[in-house]
Amino acid sequence: MFIYYRFLFILDDVWEKIDLHSVGIPQGDGQANCKIVLTTRNLDVCREMMTDKALKMELLTEEESWSLFAQNAGN
Repeated sequence: MFIYYRFLFILDDVWEKIDLHSVGIPQGDGQANCKIVLTTRNLDVCREMMTDKALKMELLTEEESWSLFAQNAGN
């Protein structure tokens, strides 16, 4: 009997490679429907973790950040 998991795991502001197996994240062919998203300021972290895609994003200005927050926070 195989148990397949579906999950989205988000790692924010990663500074160095994380061994996903050691923190309990299942890996392998049975995990094809699982996604891991990580943010980092260091492209080398993406390379070390062998990410499928790397997408560079520019930082928001303080005004842009506040506007985005206010737009989504509501009253």
